[in-house]
Amino acid sequence: MGPSFCSRITVCLLLTLAQVIAVTCQEDAKNGGCTENGTTFSDYEIWNPEPCRVCICDSGTVFCEEVVCEEVRGCETSEAPEGECCLRCSEQLSPNMDNTTDSCSDGSSVHANNQIWNPEPCRVCICESGTVVCEDLVCEDVGDCEATEIPEGECCPVCLVATLQPEADADTCTENGKVYANNDVWSPEPCKVCVCDSGTSVCEDVVCEDLGDCQKTVTPDGECCPVCLTADSTLTPSSDPETGADEKKGDGCTVDGELYHHNDIWKPEPCRVCVCDNGVSICDEVQCDTLSNCQKVVTPEGECCPVCDTFASAGRMIEILGFKVSRSL
Repeated sequence: MGPSFCSRITVCLLLTLAQVIAVTCQEDAKNGGCTENGTTFSDYEIWNPEPCRVCICDSGTVFCEEVVCEEVRGCETSEAPEGECCLRCSEQLSPNMDNTTDSCSDGSSVHANNQIWNPEPCRVCICESGTVVCEDLVCEDVGDCEATEIPEGECCPVCLVATLQPEADADTCTENGKVYANNDVWSPEPCKVCVCDSGTSVCEDVVCEDLGDCQKTVTPDGECCPVCLTADSTLTPSSDPETGADEKKGDGCTVDGELYHHNDIWKPEPCRVCVCDNGVSICDEVQCDTLSNCQKVVTPEGECCPVCDTFASAGRMIEILGFKVSRSL
Protein backbone atom coordinates (compact mmCIF):
# COMPACT_ATOMS: atom_id res chain seq x y z
CA MET A 1 0.00 0.00 0.00
CA GLY A 2 1.48 3.33 -1.02
CA PRO A 3 1.73 6.48 1.08
CA SER A 4 -1.70 7.75 0.07
CA PHE A 5 -2.38 9.71 3.22
CA CYS A 6 1.10 11.20 3.31
CA SER A 7 0.87 12.34 -0.32
CA ARG A 8 -2.69 13.63 -0.20
CA ILE A 9 -2.89 15.28 3.21
CA THR A 10 0.33 15.72 5.16
CA VAL A 11 2.58 16.69 2.27
CA CYS A 12 -0.14 18.90 0.83
CA LEU A 13 -0.43 20.86 4.06
CA LEU A 14 3.27 20.97 4.76
CA LEU A 15 4.05 22.17 1.24
CA THR A 16 1.88 25.17 2.02
CA LEU A 17 4.25 25.92 4.87
CA ALA A 18 7.39 25.12 2.86
CA GLN A 19 8.21 22.36 5.35
CA VAL A 20 9.09 19.37 3.16
CA ILE A 21 12.76 18.45 3.22
CA ALA A 22 13.11 14.71 3.74
CA VAL A 23 10.91 11.66 4.15
CA THR A 24 12.06 8.56 5.94
CA CYS A 25 10.07 5.32 6.11
CA GLN A 26 10.08 2.50 8.60
CA GLU A 27 8.05 -0.67 8.08
CA ASP A 28 5.89 -2.29 10.73
CA ALA A 29 3.55 -5.22 10.07
CA LYS A 30 1.37 -5.00 13.13
CA ASN A 31 -2.17 -4.89 11.66
CA GLY A 32 -1.76 -1.41 10.20
CA GLY A 33 -0.28 0.10 13.37
CA CYS A 34 3.29 1.34 13.79
CA THR A 35 5.93 0.88 16.46
CA GLU A 36 8.52 3.62 16.94
CA ASN A 37 11.16 3.41 19.68
CA GLY A 38 9.04 0.94 21.62
CA THR A 39 5.84 3.00 21.41
CA THR A 40 2.86 1.74 19.40
CA PHE A 41 0.82 4.23 17.35
CA SER A 42 -2.55 3.69 15.65
CA ASP A 43 -3.03 4.12 11.92
CA TYR A 44 -3.05 7.87 11.03
CA GLU A 45 -1.91 8.89 14.53
CA ILE A 46 0.40 11.93 14.45
CA TRP A 47 3.18 12.69 16.92
CA ASN A 48 6.37 14.74 17.37
CA PRO A 49 9.31 12.50 18.31
CA GLU A 50 11.38 15.67 18.67
CA PRO A 51 10.64 19.40 18.28
CA CYS A 52 11.77 19.68 14.65
CA ARG A 53 10.24 16.41 13.44
CA VAL A 54 6.63 15.33 12.86
CA CYS A 55 5.55 11.76 12.07
CA ILE A 56 2.40 9.95 11.01
CA CYS A 57 1.53 6.24 10.96
CA ASP A 58 0.07 5.26 7.57
CA SER A 59 -0.95 1.59 7.17
CA GLY A 60 1.98 0.16 9.09
CA THR A 61 4.56 2.63 7.76
CA VAL A 62 5.99 5.56 9.70
CA PHE A 63 6.38 8.72 7.59
CA CYS A 64 8.40 11.53 9.18
CA GLU A 65 9.01 15.08 7.98
CA GLU A 66 11.72 17.51 8.99
CA VAL A 67 10.22 20.89 9.92
CA VAL A 68 11.58 23.88 7.98
CA CYS A 69 10.86 27.05 9.88
CA GLU A 70 9.68 30.27 8.32
CA GLU A 71 12.08 33.18 8.37
CA VAL A 72 11.60 35.40 11.38
CA ARG A 73 11.54 39.05 10.31
CA GLY A 74 11.26 42.36 12.10
CA CYS A 75 12.85 41.06 15.28
CA GLU A 76 15.79 42.44 17.14
CA THR A 77 16.33 39.06 18.74
CA SER A 78 14.73 35.66 18.32
CA GLU A 79 14.78 32.32 20.07
CA ALA A 80 12.98 28.96 20.00
CA PRO A 81 10.62 28.36 22.93
CA GLU A 82 11.33 25.28 24.99
CA GLY A 83 9.93 22.18 23.29
CA GLU A 84 9.34 23.96 19.97
CA CYS A 85 11.38 23.96 16.77
CA CYS A 86 11.00 27.35 15.15
CA LEU A 87 12.38 30.70 16.26
CA ARG A 88 10.12 33.46 17.45
CA CYS A 89 10.71 37.11 18.09
CA SER A 90 11.83 37.58 21.64
CA GLU A 91 9.22 40.30 21.99
CA GLN A 92 6.48 37.73 21.38
CA LEU A 93 7.82 35.66 24.24
CA SER A 94 7.61 38.50 26.73
CA PRO A 95 4.93 38.03 29.43
CA ASN A 96 3.77 41.55 28.74
CA MET A 97 3.17 40.86 25.04
CA ASP A 98 0.42 38.91 23.29
CA ASN A 99 2.06 35.60 22.46
CA THR A 100 -0.97 33.96 20.89
CA THR A 101 -0.66 35.59 17.45
CA ASP A 102 0.50 32.39 15.73
CA SER A 103 -1.36 29.89 17.89
CA CYS A 104 -4.75 28.39 17.05
CA SER A 105 -7.75 27.42 19.11
CA ASP A 106 -10.21 24.79 17.95
CA GLY A 107 -12.65 25.50 20.72
CA SER A 108 -11.36 22.84 23.07
CA SER A 109 -7.60 23.34 23.10
CA VAL A 110 -4.86 25.69 21.91
CA HIS A 111 -2.39 24.49 19.28
CA ALA A 112 0.99 26.00 18.48
CA ASN A 113 1.85 27.23 15.02
CA ASN A 114 2.59 24.33 12.62
CA GLN A 115 1.14 21.78 15.04
CA ILE A 116 -0.84 18.96 13.38
CA TRP A 117 -3.65 17.02 15.09
CA ASN A 118 -6.67 14.82 14.42
CA PRO A 119 -9.87 16.32 15.86
CA GLU A 120 -11.65 13.14 14.73
CA PRO A 121 -10.54 9.93 12.97
CA CYS A 122 -11.33 11.09 9.43
CA ARG A 123 -10.07 14.66 9.71
CA VAL A 124 -6.60 16.22 10.07
CA CYS A 125 -5.83 19.84 10.94
CA ILE A 126 -2.78 22.10 11.08
CA CYS A 127 -2.28 25.46 12.76
CA GLU A 128 -1.03 27.89 10.14
CA SER A 129 -0.06 31.27 11.60
CA GLY A 130 -3.14 31.48 13.79
CA THR A 131 -5.51 29.86 11.29
CA VAL A 132 -6.79 26.30 11.63
CA VAL A 133 -6.64 24.51 8.25
CA CYS A 134 -8.40 21.12 8.11
CA GLU A 135 -8.95 18.45 5.48
CA ASP A 136 -10.90 15.22 5.35
CA LEU A 137 -8.88 12.06 4.97
CA VAL A 138 -9.25 10.19 1.67
CA CYS A 139 -9.18 6.42 2.13
CA GLU A 140 -7.65 4.09 -0.41
CA ASP A 141 -9.88 1.73 -2.36
CA VAL A 142 -9.67 -1.75 -0.84
CA GLY A 143 -10.33 -3.29 -4.28
CA ASP A 144 -12.25 -6.55 -4.58
CA CYS A 145 -12.14 -7.30 -0.86
CA GLU A 146 -15.26 -9.23 0.18
CA ALA A 147 -15.21 -8.11 3.81
CA THR A 148 -13.78 -5.02 5.49
CA GLU A 149 -13.78 -3.46 8.92
CA ILE A 150 -12.77 -0.09 10.36
CA PRO A 151 -10.54 -0.56 13.42
CA GLU A 152 -11.67 1.32 16.50
CA GLY A 153 -10.47 4.90 16.49
CA GLU A 154 -9.36 4.81 12.86
CA CYS A 155 -10.85 6.26 9.70
CA CYS A 156 -10.28 3.89 6.81
CA PRO A 157 -11.50 0.31 6.35
CA VAL A 158 -9.04 -2.55 6.15
CA CYS A 159 -9.51 -5.77 4.19
CA LEU A 160 -9.84 -8.95 6.21
CA VAL A 161 -7.38 -10.68 3.89
CA ALA A 162 -6.11 -13.16 6.43
CA THR A 163 -9.65 -14.39 7.13
CA LEU A 164 -11.01 -14.54 3.60
CA GLN A 165 -8.02 -15.48 1.53
CA PRO A 166 -5.86 -17.99 3.38
CA GLU A 167 -2.71 -18.78 1.51
CA ALA A 168 -3.20 -22.07 -0.31
CA ASP A 169 -0.62 -24.82 -0.17
CA ALA A 170 1.47 -25.23 -3.29
CA ASP A 171 -0.01 -28.69 -3.91
CA THR A 172 -3.69 -27.66 -3.74
CA CYS A 173 -5.93 -26.98 -6.75
CA THR A 174 -8.69 -24.40 -7.08
CA GLU A 175 -11.58 -25.01 -9.47
CA ASN A 176 -14.66 -22.78 -9.64
CA GLY A 177 -13.80 -21.24 -6.27
CA LYS A 178 -13.40 -24.58 -4.48
CA VAL A 179 -10.04 -25.74 -3.12
CA TYR A 180 -9.03 -29.39 -3.51
CA ALA A 181 -6.18 -31.07 -1.65
CA ASN A 182 -3.48 -32.99 -3.47
CA ASN A 183 -4.88 -36.30 -4.85
CA ASP A 184 -8.51 -35.20 -4.32
CA VAL A 185 -10.83 -36.54 -7.04
CA TRP A 186 -14.06 -34.86 -8.22
CA SER A 187 -16.50 -34.88 -11.15
CA PRO A 188 -17.29 -31.42 -12.52
CA GLU A 189 -19.83 -33.08 -14.85
CA PRO A 190 -21.17 -36.63 -15.24
CA CYS A 191 -18.75 -37.82 -17.94
CA LYS A 192 -15.61 -36.06 -16.70
CA VAL A 193 -13.37 -36.82 -13.72
CA CYS A 194 -10.55 -34.68 -12.31
CA VAL A 195 -7.70 -35.26 -9.88
CA CYS A 196 -5.49 -32.69 -8.14
CA ASP A 197 -1.92 -33.59 -9.04
CA SER A 198 0.61 -31.45 -7.10
CA GLY A 199 -1.26 -28.21 -7.70
CA THR A 200 -2.45 -29.02 -11.22
CA SER A 201 -6.01 -30.10 -12.06
CA VAL A 202 -5.86 -33.05 -14.45
CA CYS A 203 -9.23 -33.87 -16.03
CA GLU A 204 -10.16 -36.72 -18.35
CA ASP A 205 -13.28 -38.02 -20.06
CA VAL A 206 -14.90 -41.04 -18.46
CA VAL A 207 -14.85 -44.23 -20.56
CA CYS A 208 -17.81 -46.46 -19.70
CA GLU A 209 -17.24 -50.17 -19.18
CA ASP A 210 -18.44 -52.62 -21.77
CA LEU A 211 -21.42 -54.35 -20.15
CA GLY A 212 -20.83 -57.41 -22.33
CA ASP A 213 -23.93 -59.48 -23.04
CA CYS A 214 -26.14 -57.41 -20.76
CA GLN A 215 -29.58 -57.46 -22.39
CA LYS A 216 -31.08 -54.44 -20.69
CA THR A 217 -29.39 -51.22 -19.54
CA VAL A 218 -30.46 -47.81 -18.28
CA THR A 219 -28.47 -44.65 -17.54
CA PRO A 220 -29.59 -42.91 -14.34
CA ASP A 221 -30.16 -39.16 -14.65
CA GLY A 222 -27.05 -37.16 -13.83
CA GLU A 223 -24.71 -40.10 -14.38
CA CYS A 224 -22.47 -40.93 -17.32
CA CYS A 225 -22.48 -44.71 -17.69
CA PRO A 226 -25.37 -47.16 -18.04
CA VAL A 227 -26.03 -49.91 -15.52
CA CYS A 228 -27.09 -53.47 -16.28
CA LEU A 229 -30.51 -54.79 -15.29
CA THR A 230 -31.88 -58.32 -15.17
CA ALA A 231 -33.13 -59.69 -18.48
CA ASP A 232 -36.74 -59.82 -17.28
CA SER A 233 -36.67 -56.35 -15.74
CA THR A 234 -39.64 -54.13 -16.53
CA LEU A 235 -37.63 -51.03 -15.68
CA THR A 236 -37.40 -49.39 -19.10
CA PRO A 237 -38.37 -45.89 -20.30
CA SER A 238 -41.74 -46.11 -22.04
CA SER A 239 -40.57 -44.30 -25.17
CA ASP A 240 -37.46 -44.42 -27.32
CA PRO A 241 -35.56 -41.11 -27.68
CA GLU A 242 -34.67 -42.04 -31.24
CA THR A 243 -38.34 -41.99 -32.26
CA GLY A 244 -38.53 -38.29 -31.49
CA ALA A 245 -41.24 -38.80 -28.88
CA ASP A 246 -41.27 -36.50 -25.86
CA GLU A 247 -39.82 -38.68 -23.08
CA LYS A 248 -41.03 -36.45 -20.27
CA LYS A 249 -44.75 -36.43 -21.16
CA GLY A 250 -46.87 -38.35 -18.68
CA ASP A 251 -47.60 -38.37 -14.96
CA GLY A 252 -44.74 -37.79 -12.54
CA CYS A 253 -43.77 -39.76 -9.44
CA THR A 254 -43.16 -38.54 -5.90
CA VAL A 255 -40.73 -40.70 -3.93
CA ASP A 256 -39.50 -39.74 -0.44
CA GLY A 257 -40.69 -36.18 -1.03
CA GLU A 258 -38.78 -35.89 -4.34
CA LEU A 259 -40.70 -35.30 -7.58
CA TYR A 260 -39.56 -37.22 -10.67
CA HIS A 261 -40.91 -36.67 -14.18
CA HIS A 262 -42.16 -39.41 -16.44
CA ASN A 263 -39.14 -41.48 -17.66
CA ASP A 264 -36.78 -39.97 -15.06
CA ILE A 265 -34.26 -42.55 -13.86
CA TRP A 266 -32.56 -42.41 -10.45
CA LYS A 267 -30.71 -44.56 -7.93
CA PRO A 268 -32.28 -44.45 -4.45
CA GLU A 269 -29.38 -46.59 -3.23
CA PRO A 270 -26.16 -47.86 -4.84
CA CYS A 271 -27.50 -51.24 -6.01
CA ARG A 272 -31.01 -50.17 -6.93
CA VAL A 273 -32.24 -48.14 -9.91
CA CYS A 274 -35.74 -46.79 -10.53
CA VAL A 275 -37.75 -45.26 -13.38
CA CYS A 276 -40.93 -43.18 -13.27
CA ASP A 277 -43.48 -44.71 -15.67
CA ASN A 278 -46.66 -42.61 -15.95
CA GLY A 279 -46.86 -41.93 -12.22
CA VAL A 280 -45.67 -45.40 -11.19
CA SER A 281 -42.20 -45.88 -9.69
CA ILE A 282 -40.62 -49.13 -10.99
CA CYS A 283 -37.34 -50.27 -9.40
CA ASP A 284 -34.88 -53.10 -10.05
CA GLU A 285 -31.57 -54.37 -8.76
CA VAL A 286 -28.29 -53.51 -10.53
CA GLN A 287 -26.38 -56.50 -11.94
CA CYS A 288 -22.58 -56.42 -11.53
CA ASP A 289 -20.09 -57.89 -14.01
CA THR A 290 -17.57 -60.51 -12.96
CA LEU A 291 -14.10 -58.94 -12.77
CA SER A 292 -11.05 -60.79 -14.01
CA ASN A 293 -7.30 -60.11 -13.98
CA CYS A 294 -7.60 -57.79 -10.98
CA GLN A 295 -4.91 -57.78 -8.33
CA LYS A 296 -7.16 -55.77 -6.03
CA VAL A 297 -10.91 -55.15 -6.14
CA VAL A 298 -12.57 -52.16 -4.47
CA THR A 299 -16.11 -50.80 -4.39
CA PRO A 300 -16.08 -46.99 -4.63
CA GLU A 301 -18.14 -45.11 -2.07
CA GLY A 302 -21.72 -44.66 -3.26
CA GLU A 303 -21.36 -47.26 -6.03
CA CYS A 304 -22.77 -50.78 -6.30
CA CYS A 305 -20.30 -52.75 -8.37
CA PRO A 306 -16.65 -53.46 -7.52
CA VAL A 307 -13.87 -52.27 -9.81
CA CYS A 308 -10.21 -53.09 -10.32
CA ASP A 309 -8.11 -50.76 -8.20
CA THR A 310 -5.55 -49.87 -10.83
CA PHE A 311 -3.71 -46.68 -11.69
CA ALA A 312 -1.74 -47.32 -14.87
CA SER A 313 0.97 -45.12 -16.30
CA ALA A 314 0.26 -42.49 -18.95
CA GLY A 315 -0.81 -43.88 -22.30
CA ARG A 316 -3.04 -46.58 -20.79
CA MET A 317 -6.50 -46.78 -19.35
CA ILE A 318 -6.47 -45.61 -15.75
CA GLU A 319 -9.14 -45.97 -13.12
CA ILE A 320 -9.78 -43.36 -10.43
CA LEU A 321 -12.26 -44.27 -7.73
CA GLY A 322 -14.32 -46.35 -10.10
CA PHE A 323 -14.09 -43.99 -13.08
CA LYS A 324 -12.20 -45.29 -16.09
CA VAL A 325 -10.46 -42.57 -18.02
CA SER A 326 -8.30 -42.69 -21.11
CA ARG A 327 -4.98 -40.87 -21.09
CA SER A 328 -2.91 -40.53 -24.21
CA LEU A 329 0.87 -40.27 -24.36
